[in-house]
Amino acid sequence: MRCAHWSLVAGLSLAVIYWLVDALLHTSLFHDRDFWAAVLPLQDADEMWVRALISAMFIGFGIVMDAVLARLRRVHQRQGCLVEKLEQSTQALGERVKELRCLYGIDELARTEGTTIEAILEDVAALLPSSLQYPEIALGRIVYEGDAFGAAISQEANWRQTAEIVIDNASVGSVEVCYVEQMPDRDESPFLEEERYLIDSMAVRLAGIIKQKQAEQSLRDSEARFQQLSRMDGLTGLLNRRGWNESLADEERRAQRHGHQTCVMMADVDDLKDTNDRHGHAAGDDLLRRIAECIRVAVRDIDKVARIGGDEFAILFIECDRDTASPVSERIEAAWLAEGIKASWGIAMRNAATGLQGAMAEADRLMYEMKANRRTDPSIAKA
Repeated sequence: MRCAHWSLVAGLSLAVIYWLVDALLHTSLFHDRDFWAAVLPLQDADEMWVRALISAMFIGFGIVMDAVLARLRRVHQRQGCLVEKLEQSTQALGERVKELRCLYGIDELARTEGTTIEAILEDVAALLPSSLQYPEIALGRIVYEGDAFGAAISQEANWRQTAEIVIDNASVGSVEVCYVEQMPDRDESPFLEEERYLIDSMAVRLAGIIKQKQAEQSLRDSEARFQQLSRMDGLTGLLNRRGWNESLADEERRAQRHGHQTCVMMADVDDLKDTNDRHGHAAGDDLLRRIAECIRVAVRDIDKVARIGGDEFAILFIECDRDTASPVSERIEAAWLAEGIKASWGIAMRNAATGLQGAMAEADRLMYEMKANRRTDPSIAKA
């Protein structure tokens, strides 16, 4: 009999016991009949009714208790089911929290400015095990364009899960996790169904992050190239006015901090207008390029050379005194003469009072002084 009816059995048993005890008492106390006649006193209706009523009370009590206990058992079973579901939900929630932490960690890495793709993949591979159900025996690896980041995972690993990283319909790598020990089978071998979704989601996110970082890197090359071009004279390849001003300001700060000497040379082509008028602007452009090349091969690698106007050039001799600058200026002039180029120039030292701007103004004054002297006496070569 099912255990759910033990109260009813107990009630019936008590009724029978009561009936037999009452018969035994009549037999032993009153001796008015034998035991079996006392068990079933058909001649005494009142006694039969009393016994039946009391026995019915025992049986009724058993029925009521049986119903009550059955209800309590059902409530307990439902509570047990609820507790089990709650434990399952709590465990599932804990797994989702781990997954969300992993995804959040990936997003944080992606938002870090200047982080390389390789650094992100290395950190994400380290995050992978913590998102799984058994992180203590899990390994994570990311493969991207033939390079592996994270733990070494054998291709023959039995408990392994993989998702491809796809960019522009082409597979560029994979996200891989594995267990180093066998665990109970779940939705996908030892892996949960949600873990499959997580791995797939991570592969998609990494594809987006890689594309984003590639775009950022491309933009930084473009910006760097733009900055370079914005400081460069397109005709001669020298610094333009903007590049010259920036270089002059940088060197002025260095000179103020370290106290070294610096020279500025200004030069101007004497016959550019005549060349343009007689031979066209193409010839004039070629003349400017030849002037620039003469300067470029004569100066040191650390010196700054600029075309700051149509036919005006400037040279910044870095950490250089007049004794060092003079031979360089002479080499420049000799190269111009060898090319048949006529130009006037002036050179001046920086002093602490006026700085490089003052040296530039003084070199410019000396240049125009040489130009004026040449107009009156063409044989003059130097100021």
